[in-house]
This record gives sequence, structure tokens and C-alpha cells, in this order.
Amino acid sequence: MTFPPKKQIEIQILLALRASRGRAKWERVAERVARHFKLGEEATSSQTTKAAVRSHHTDWQQHVRGVGLRMAEISRRGGKWAISELGRDRIRGAGKRTQRPKLLVIHGPNLNMLGKRDSSLYGTKTLREINNSIEERAQALGVEAVCFQSNSEGVLIDFIQENTPGARGIIINPGALTHYGLSLRDALEDAALPVVEVHLSNICAREEWRAESVIAPIAMGQVSGLGWWGYIAALEFIHKESAG
Repeated sequence: MTFPPKKQIEIQILLALRASRGRAKWERVAERVARHFKLGEEATSSQTTKAAVRSHHTDWQQHVRGVGLRMAEISRRGGKWAISELGRDRIRGAGKRTQRPKLLVIHGPNLNMLGKRDSSLYGTKTLREINNSIEERAQALGVEAVCFQSNSEGVLIDFIQENTPGARGIIINPGALTHYGLSLRDALEDAALPVVEVHLSNICAREEWRAESVIAPIAMGQVSGLGWWGYIAALEFIHKESAG
């Protein structure tokens, strides 16, 4: 079974635990996170027997539980999962952080492979390293950068719809969805937030088809060819625009 990246699971666990005010049956937390990642649909489509589906969900719950135990210091009390005092402190801290202006940083298909792709086009930094640089700069600016990556257009749309409330703007590298992601474009437009499109390579200096963007018409601007620094430029621009 392939699990989503740990960081993405942590975000959804935190949201689920905060929604329950720090106390919830662990199975419900796992179910909520599973719904976000559409794990039930994956199980139904990829497995053929009820026993296999049950095994799929058991593996998923155990994985989510393991991530949660490491992240939020969850302890067992009276047959229910409850967050320990340290976990509560972390969640309160996260709540304070989300009071800062929030910017969404979205990475599309194949960007999880950065560091392994053609370095002459995409640089040598991994996605984790790029996100760390973005988050460090955001912290220096007094804003919160919420970074997210998926290879699925539907998952990206779900993330936008769920995280738009309270956000000040969106920075997005749509990857290949740049050229045909009309559903993604609609979600960005519906968000009614400033959008800056980012590309690591200069898409206008490559194949002709790469220069075509269905996102550009609804974006405030496009940063292309500056490598990972393009994210920083977009971050500073949106921060300045939203603050002004």
C-alpha cells in the first residue's frame, strides 16, 4: 500500500484533532484523514474482496496512528485517544501560527521528484528543501506558508477548497496541469484569492506547447525560469500585495 507523504498526513491529523478540540476516537481521526485523501475510493477500486478492503483500511489506520503518535504525542486514556499536554501545547501553537496571514503554496504533478529530475531544468534542490526555504522566508515575513503537493488534480482541488478560508493568496506550480488543468483553474478562480503561477524552468524557452497555460489568464502574474527562487519572488509579491 502506498501512503501519501507524511507531511500531508500530519496537516490533516492536526486539522482533525483541532476540530475535535483535542479529543477524539482514533478511528474517527483516521477516517477523516482517509476521506481527505480518498483512501476509501482507492481501496474499493484497487481491491476485490471485502477482506482485502478491511486489510487496506487497517494498514491505513495503523499508519496514520503511527504518524500521529510521533507528531502530537497522543496518549490513551479511558479507551479513547486523547492528546497529551505536550500535544495540546503543539496544537495551541499551531492555532496561533494559523492566525498569521496564510499563503498556500501548491506543487503539482511530478514535483515530488525534484532532485532526481533534469538538474539543468529544475535544479538540484528536492521539494522538501524548497519547501523549507519557502517556510523560512515566510516566517521572516511574518506569514505562514502552507505547502502541499499532489500528483492528482482532484486532490489539489480538495486542498484549495478546504484551505481557502483564511488564506491571503495562492502560489502554484501546476506542473503539466499548466496546459490542461481546467478543473484546477476553476478551483483557483473560485477561491477569489491572488494567484501567482511559478515555473522552475523558462517554459517559453522550451517546447512550444509548454508555453501554453490555462492558469495564466486568472493569475496576477507568472514567474518562470528563476528556479526555486521563483517561489520566494512570488511569496514576497503576494505578501506585499495582501499587506497593502
